[in-house]
Amino acid sequence: MVEYWPDSGFVWSADFTEGIYNFEPASAIVGDEEDYAYDYDRLTALEPSLGAQYLDILYMDALCFNMDRHMENYGVLRDRSTGRIVRMAPNFDNNIALISRGYPSEARHTNGLLIDLFVELLEEKGLSYQPPVLNGAVVREVAESTLPEEEIDRDCVVEMVLERGQRIRQRLEQIENINLNLKLL
Repeated sequence: MVEYWPDSGFVWSADFTEGIYNFEPASAIVGDEEDYAYDYDRLTALEPSLGAQYLDILYMDALCFNMDRHMENYGVLRDRSTGRIVRMAPNFDNNIALISRGYPSEARHTNGLLIDLFVELLEEKGLSYQPPVLNGAVVREVAESTLPEEEIDRDCVVEMVLERGQRIRQRLEQIENINLNLKLL
């Protein structure tokens, strides 16, 4: 993920291309198509290793309730001299995530649409995804270290991330159980 720094009401980041890559937005690859399955197919057709990296971005969006993933804020890095795709660009533009629209009445009451879309992609494509184990202490450390000077209900953020992670994990386990039962038939 790209590291951001606040500055006079804006944020900025270092050049995540390291000066040796060109950033190509997803719009150049998939047009305006926001269908996860279509985008996954296009990316993996270009470079098979992009599939897992794309799933990581979608997982992070589902986990952190990022409602702003569009075709200009993700893409690939290309070698400047050869044009070869190197990898997905680091995850960036997550400003409409977590508590950006205010605090939920309860962490368990955040919308599950992104979780549904992520899981539906995995089901449709027959993909397996192993999310990282979310450790409460690590999530708390990240929450505490992010914008430490800002007044944020970090307990709410931690609870929200952990709850959404559990919801995703439960959905993935349901898929695995269904697939296992189908194999046994």
